[in-house]
Parts: sequence; structure tokens; C-alpha cells
Amino acid sequence: MKIMALLAALIFITASASAFTVESPNNVFVFESEKEITIRVFNDSSVQKSLDVKFYSPAHSELIGVQEKIQADSHSSFSIRLLPREDLAGQTYESTLEIELGNTKIIRKIDISFKKPSGESSIIMAPVPPVSPDFNAIGAGFATLGMIGMENALNIVLGIIAAVLLIAFIARFLRRLK
Repeated sequence: MKIMALLAALIFITASASAFTVESPNNVFVFESEKEITIRVFNDSSVQKSLDVKFYSPAHSELIGVQEKIQADSHSSFSIRLLPREDLAGQTYESTLEIELGNTKIIRKIDISFKKPSGESSIIMAPVPPVSPDFNAIGAGFATLGMIGMENALNIVLGIIAAVLLIAFIARFLRRLK
């Protein structure tokens, strides 16, 4: 009976952990003109919730189109406008996006790379060795994992653990019946 309660708790935690999700880029490149990135927030709950967004970055930035609330089982999109700065050219900085929906907060890190003007390139081109097709498939798999995000990856891991425990419980239960 304790195992069933534990399984139910794990499944409940996994299901409730995804009260909302965020789609945002992990890396952004800013060249000589302003760059606008779109962020989508999905409210997966059954109630309307208030939305609060904060963005911390060394770049001059502006939040555009942030709604105050998101309806139940709906989504909202807004943009972040990034303006280039000459003193940041050639560098990559980590920015922080904080999104709070109701009482739940998600923090995303976004790397912003400021590129030098095209006349000031300091990149030296070297020959690239051939890459096997297997390596490309593995690289694509890791890229896909990076796009999932930490929150969703945690939900997937917890779901797999709950499924394994449920299968083990059922097997043990059936063995005792025999």
C-alpha cells in the first residue's frame, strides 16, 4: 500500500510540475542592428493566472507585448528587443529571463553574443575534418535535449521513474498471486 501511495505521489508531482512551460531560445546573436526574440508562455492549468516577466541583460533591452494575465489552457507571446552596443562587440554574455505565472517561477538563461561589424572579423578559417554520419546523429540528439529545457527534462525523468516503479509493483503483485 505504501508503494502505491509513493507511486501516486510521484505521478502527481510529475503532472503538477508542468503548470506552465516556456519556449525561449538558448542563444541569441546580435549583429549591427536590433534583434527581437519571441518568448511563448503556456498556461497548462485550469485557471487564469497573472504573468510577471523580468529580463536582466548587459544589453539595452525592452519587453514588448507582455500581458498581465494568461487564460486557462492558453498561451501568450511577447518579445524582447535587444539593441546592439559597440562596447560589447565580440563577446557573449549570459542574460536571465524570469517568468512568474501565478505562484510558480521559471528562470531561463539566454546567452547573447554580440558580433563585431563585418569589417572587423577576427575569425581564422581552418580546414574542417570530415565528420561521420553517426556523429551528426548524436550531435542532433544532444541538441534536441538542450531544447527540451531543465524543467521538462526533470518531468520526463520523474515520469520514467514512476513507470519503472509501477511495472515493478505490478510484476511483484502478479508473482504473489501465483
